[in-house]
Amino acid sequence: MKNRISLLIIIIVGCIFLSGCKTKQRQENRKSKSEVTSNSKGENFDTFYSKFMADIKFQKSRVLFPLKCDISEPERNLKVIEEQQWVPMKVPIDQVDRNIYKVKVTKTSNIVTHRIYIENSDTDILLKYKQIKGKWYLVYYKSIFL
Repeated sequence: MKNRISLLIIIIVGCIFLSGCKTKQRQENRKSKSEVTSNSKGENFDTFYSKFMADIKFQKSRVLFPLKCDISEPERNLKVIEEQQWVPMKVPIDQVDRNIYKVKVTKTSNIVTHRIYIENSDTDILLKYKQIKGKWYLVYYKSIFL
């Protein structure tokens, strides 16, 4: 029974992050000290991220292909995602159900990581963004559902 619940959670999370399922209109971002990055040398991360999640064409232009990844799922294992394999992401970090998942955002002046996971499980998603020549890019994607 526990395995079936875990599998159901994995399928739901996979659909959200890999299938780009539709979401309701984005709520206004709640800004806190841990979620605001200002960099006078380049674009603001929060501004970039809002556009990244709202505009599929922009999103694809800001993924550093071939994207290094670690995808470990029952049906597939990947170490690199090519541009033609990209499935747009549509669920922003602030809309992840925090009753189910733990969310950790880590920011420095030129690297931002988003981690979404279920504690003590084999469910873990990690996205790493890096500022390159003043612009933010997704440079690493980890998705483990075992």
